Amino acid sequence: MLPEIWNAPYAAERFAAYAEPVPEHGIRFRESDSLTAGDRLTVLAGAGDPLATGLAEPPNLGLLICYDIRFPELALLMQQQLGATVIACPAAFNSSTGPRHWHLLLRARAVDTQCFVLGCSSARPEDGEGYPSYGHSLVVDPWGTVIAEAGTGEQVLHAQLDLAQVALARRAIPTSQQRRHDLYRLRQLEALNPAASLAPAVVVNTLTFPAAGAITKWPAHAA
Repeated sequence: MLPEIWNAPYAAERFAAYAEPVPEHGIRFRESDSLTAGDRLTVLAGAGDPLATGLAEPPNLGLLICYDIRFPELALLMQQQLGATVIACPAAFNSSTGPRHWHLLLRARAVDTQCFVLGCSSARPEDGEGYPSYGHSLVVDPWGTVIAEAGTGEQVLHAQLDLAQVALARRAIPTSQQRRHDLYRLRQLEALNPAASLAPAVVVNTLTFPAAGAITKWPAHAA
C-alpha cells in the first residue's frame, strides 16, 4: 500500500506562485473545493483471492482515504454489512493533526470494527521543506494494539497479520451481536445519482432511531 498522493506530492515551493490571496479572516483548508467525494463504500471481496494471499479464506479489504478515518459509521458499515476484516487507509496527515489524532483514530477504528487497520502515511521531507507529513505508518490489530509502526522517513513497513485474531476478538467481545437495534440502527441508504441514469448508487450513512417509547431493558449479556 502506498500513501495518499504518493505519485503527485505537494510542491510547497510553488505555493506562492499559484496561491490565491489570503482571506481577511485567515486561511481555510477545504479539500471539497477541488476534490470530488466518492459515491459508494469500497470493500474488495476476498472471494477468488484478488490480493493473491494464498489463504483458504482471503480477507475482505475495506478502503478509506485519509479524512475518512475520522468517521466511525463508514468503517462500521464496511464491517457490519460488507464483511470487511481488514481496512486500509492511505493518508497524508500533517505534523499538526498527526500527533494529536493519527494513532488514536486508527486504534479506535480497529476497536470499533474488530478489524486489522493498515494506515499508510507519506514520509516527511528530510530537508524540512515541502509538505510537513507526519509519517508513522501503522498496523493495528483487532484488539487496538499497534503491531508495527514506521518512523517519519521513507520506509517499507512489514507486518504479519494473524487473521484468526479477527474472529477471536469478535467472539470475546461480541459487540456486533449486542447492539441495541431497538434503539438505534446503522444502515446504508441507496439512491440513484441524478447526474447519470446508469450511475452507481449513492450511499449515505445514517443512524436511525426508533420512535419514543421503544426503550426496553438491556440484554443480560450486554456489557
